[in-house]
Amino acid sequence: MRFIMAIFLSNRISAKTILLYMVSIFLIAKLFAQSPIDIGSISADSLNKIANEIRKQDPDSAFGIAQEALELSKLTKNSLQEAMAYKILGIIAIQSRNYEEAEIYLNNGINLIDSVNDGNNLANFYKILGILYAEQTDYPKAIKSMLSALNIYEKSNDFYGIVSCNDNLGILYKRLGKFEKSILHQKVAIQIIEMHDVEYDISNILHNMGVSYSEIGKIDSAIILLKKALYLSKKRDDQYAILITTGTIAATFATNNQLDSADIYYNSEMELALRLNNKSSMAINMINQGANAFRKNELIKAIDYVEEGMAILEEIGELREQYFGYQILRDIYIKQGDFTNAYFAFEKSVQINDSIFGIETQNKVTELEAKYESEKKEKKIELLNRENQINKLEIEKKRTNLWVSLVVASLVVLSLVFVILYSRKKQKVKQMMVLQKSQNKLLEMERKVLTTIIDTEDKERKRFAEDIHDGVGPLLSSIKLYLGEISSSEKEEQKQMIDYAKELTSEAIGNIRDISHNIMPGSLSENGLMESVHEFCEKIKFTKQLNINIENKIGNKRFGHSIELIIYRIIIELINNTLKHAKATAVNISFVKGDNLLEINYSDNGVGFDVEKLNDTGKKGIGLLNIKRRVASIDGKCDIKSEKGKGIEVKIKLAI
Repeated sequence: MRFIMAIFLSNRISAKTILLYMVSIFLIAKLFAQSPIDIGSISADSLNKIANEIRKQDPDSAFGIAQEALELSKLTKNSLQEAMAYKILGIIAIQSRNYEEAEIYLNNGINLIDSVNDGNNLANFYKILGILYAEQTDYPKAIKSMLSALNIYEKSNDFYGIVSCNDNLGILYKRLGKFEKSILHQKVAIQIIEMHDVEYDISNILHNMGVSYSEIGKIDSAIILLKKALYLSKKRDDQYAILITTGTIAATFATNNQLDSADIYYNSEMELALRLNNKSSMAINMINQGANAFRKNELIKAIDYVEEGMAILEEIGELREQYFGYQILRDIYIKQGDFTNAYFAFEKSVQINDSIFGIETQNKVTELEAKYESEKKEKKIELLNRENQINKLEIEKKRTNLWVSLVVASLVVLSLVFVILYSRKKQKVKQMMVLQKSQNKLLEMERKVLTTIIDTEDKERKRFAEDIHDGVGPLLSSIKLYLGEISSSEKEEQKQMIDYAKELTSEAIGNIRDISHNIMPGSLSENGLMESVHEFCEKIKFTKQLNINIENKIGNKRFGHSIELIIYRIIIELINNTLKHAKATAVNISFVKGDNLLEINYSDNGVGFDVEKLNDTGKKGIGLLNIKRRVASIDGKCDIKSEKGKGIEVKIKLAI
């Protein structure tokens, strides 16, 4: 659901906008030319208005202008305009997802506004701060900020502000799953709109209320509100709102098992999505229609819908929706009894879930880096501000008395040296602390990855047990039943029962073979490591995606079942990484036996990567981490070398 940001100005382009934009270009040109702006020619208020007007179209330029407004308002000691500049900088930082900076800017603005006793602007700051916390999914803080804003708006009878805060509180409580509280705040918003004729988008409030009623099981009330929201959206010709609300109505009907009604709205949603060329909505609609067909037991139709939707999702790269799509496919195939495709769909959902986990981990690491850089930047700004203050003091003293100025200047220089030395020492200590915290967090992340791997393996064991129970158990029971009936049956029936028992026995043997092959390749236990690796590589070479050359200097030597299984999985993981990421055309693998030592060398001619950079930033791939852990589990050593454009070289040494 979109979060209502009533504090943002309209995005429509007017003559005034164009004029302000031209002025901003002039100011930006001055900034790049390093020419000071004439304070008398433009005010901080004008700069703030220009920055706010262009922040959506050109956030970088708006940021520079807002900073000029901030400096100008500090020089003129205009606390109100200084606060407004902080507000604009905070909004731009939210747009850019620089949440740490945004919070600093907004809190600075709140302190200034509080000092000038400007209630409405203070409420506006609290509302923006609430939006910032909501973007970070810190809903308790977001609610606290929104309630602070609402309290101020109620005291000043600012009805638009009251409506906006209640609407946003409704959305926040809905996200927390507190649907009754959500409905209560949205009802208050609607009452204020109707009593005081407030200009506000009521359709969005009705839509959110409908979703909340659906969540607490009041489907009839939900449908009434959603249809009213749809009517208002159509009345003002808001195509995107029509699309979203139509899909929500369809989903609500489907949840209540009113499948025919759901189909009607799903079809309407698809027509509009096609007209708007909204691929994301098309794909989600198809997956939802597939789920609806599944509920109707129309399994072939369900598969067609879901696969068509999944093709679009793969094209636009929406991983989360693909994950749900494969889960639906898994359930459909299980119901069909097609356990091979069900397993494939399950495996794809696990892979996508792992990718999502990797992306989220990457984002957390990036967030830590951004926080560190932000703190370092603040220290630099603080140091520069101190230097500026000292320089100003020095100039003033020189104008009054030359000799006194010389003495003061000497003291200032000594103080400056002391401050710089002290600040550097303090900064180094803080940097070491930040680095230690980052390393601790990375270790914690690695522990979580290991836990996830163990959990996944445990789930796989349980799944294989279920496959044996569900796939082989019923067949063996049926065979037993037939064998028990043979003795009491006539000859013709006995022959038929024996044939049935043979068919069931063959099917059971096939199921057991499939399950055992999923646990461990059959060729590994029968033919050994080298034969299994050759067999796998030949399959890859047959696809013509990759040319694999194997150099075998160990013959058919066996190393024990567990060691061979781990080495086999390491080779498979390396080849999979090459196929997924390296864009390589050739791979070389060598197995060399020394004195009580087995050496495995793996290399490809792919794009490569910066190993040092990965180690420095903590962005180590989960695949490479798994390989190193597997090698360590059999007391081996693993060395990975790679450079951009030079492929990868992996050297593994094992004591044998």
